[in-house]
Amino acid sequence: MPASDEELGEGNKTAAKRYNQGVKETLESKDVDKLAHDAADALDGPEGEALREAERRAKQGPKH
Repeated sequence: MPASDEELGEGNKTAAKRYNQGVKETLESKDVDKLAHDAADALDGPEGEALREAERRAKQGPKH
């Protein structure tokens, strides 16, 4: 089933609602300070280079 025009693009209300709900649930149920600390440790650890490369690619956006 094709998505409606309302579900496409930057104004995707369905995706925004899902994202916002996920953020709310994470803030309510997770130790966000620990998650941030773990992320910082990961950047300083052996996988840091791969994480920074993934971030760089994500910032470039999708390839068409």
